[in-house]
Amino acid sequence: KILARDGHRCQGPGCTSTRFLEVHHRKPRANGGTNDPSNLITLCSACHQLHHERGLARAVVAGASARGSP
Repeated sequence: KILARDGHRCQGPGCTSTRFLEVHHRKPRANGGTNDPSNLITLCSACHQLHHERGLARAVVAGASARGSP
């Protein structure tokens, strides 16, 4: 459902990958985030890993992707 909504493309800033897609929680479940679609976004595994390691893709987590709000 989330992958389809996001056009089966990574929503990371500047990324348009269609491979190795994962669903990311904008607000982590450990911090009260839910599995509601508004809290989920599609990221490729590379962007997902970078976000968790270095805090990249903050615009995505804050609610806006490089292509606008999901």
